[in-house]
Amino acid sequence: MIRPSCSYFYKIENVTENDLMTFLQSTSLNDYLEVERTGYASFFISLVDGATEQSDDFENLAAALSKQFPTSLITFNENNEELYSPDRELTYLAGNVLTTRYGRKLAPGEYDQETLERCKKTICDALDNLCNPRESELLLPDGNKLYVEITSDSDYPGITIDLIRADNPSPETVCFVEYNPEKNVNKRLCIGVYNSKEDDTVYYDSYEKE
Repeated sequence: MIRPSCSYFYKIENVTENDLMTFLQSTSLNDYLEVERTGYASFFISLVDGATEQSDDFENLAAALSKQFPTSLITFNENNEELYSPDRELTYLAGNVLTTRYGRKLAPGEYDQETLERCKKTICDALDNLCNPRESELLLPDGNKLYVEITSDSDYPGITIDLIRADNPSPETVCFVEYNPEKNVNKRLCIGVYNSKEDDTVYYDSYEKE
């Protein structure tokens, strides 16, 4: 079976250059790779020759990197150089695959109706969110995320911050700020705080103090 030609890319965060280079030099793929620093403790790895025959070895390297550096968030891309062959993007943390995404190249002038509709919806949603922001997401260095949501269509409008752990997609509310109409007029802006061991707030009080 003839395999398509592919280019491979890796993004890795939260690792020292010395540790990364030492590990890569211990692998059979070291001579095929070049490393570029993109920020503090962040690196971009690509093929020296740009592309090569598709091989599972490059995905296996991504998994090995994740096991070697369990606190590093790693993004692995396999980009097919041929039309209609699927591209892949995988993210790793602590030796586990967090997400897998697929795509494919189309011929010039060709389009996929389903993809077009999804793109239109994504753009429209992004424009709506830009003008009327309701939520935002922040990726932390450890792979966890902070998710901020604005609620305005209720009697208790406010802002909530949730924690979404890399190994658990269920959100955990960390804190919130809300307008509480049941409080006295000058005490209605309130703050609530949780901790990981309690279901109820461990602190709730008015922001305004006498």
